Amino acid sequence: MHEKIRQYSLETLPLGGIANANDLARRYPDLCFGESWFNGVRFLLNANYFQTGPNGPRYTEFKSDKPLGRTSSVHLLVNAANAWKRHKGKNLEGVTIGRVQLLFDDETAQETLLILGRNLREWAPGNKPGELVDKVTDPLSQVAWKGRNDRGNEAIIDQLEIPVQERHRKKGLKQISISRDIQPGTPEDILVLAIFAITLER
Repeated sequence: MHEKIRQYSLETLPLGGIANANDLARRYPDLCFGESWFNGVRFLLNANYFQTGPNGPRYTEFKSDKPLGRTSSVHLLVNAANAWKRHKGKNLEGVTIGRVQLLFDDETAQETLLILGRNLREWAPGNKPGELVDKVTDPLSQVAWKGRNDRGNEAIIDQLEIPVQERHRKKGLKQISISRDIQPGTPEDILVLAIFAITLER
């Protein structure tokens, strides 16, 4: 029995249309695929996920043919890679590396910044203990899964909840956009953002 399963309607969104990486099984060998519950929320995990990077896409969007009902929260499984605390003399804790935008059927939007050390952290802090951004401070960001990576070191996937603002909750959610948007002055050549699953709460 799952503890603290939320009593609401949950809809998992398939990432197949936006996925560009398929090495999840190799990087996270003891992560279970399929339907998984984290912190009382159901997610759908498979080997494909979306990942930005210096040489990869900077932007993707999940669209629906019709607005996705009245949504109260969007839940994401996320992490970052190459999230050094310092790189080339630059402190990376607290820098923005991406954003999630929710677009509603009246063309209004809500945006959430993805910030290292606040709601985003390194996927494999065990690779270089003490040298990588390994903590988050936002209470809406919780550990979803903790295990071992392909090197046998500690790895983490976080669950980030984005509550929909009250003024948008009666609207239809039309689109979810995810972008790699590096803060000026931050090294462009290393930081990576990954999205593994999306679930809507109604």
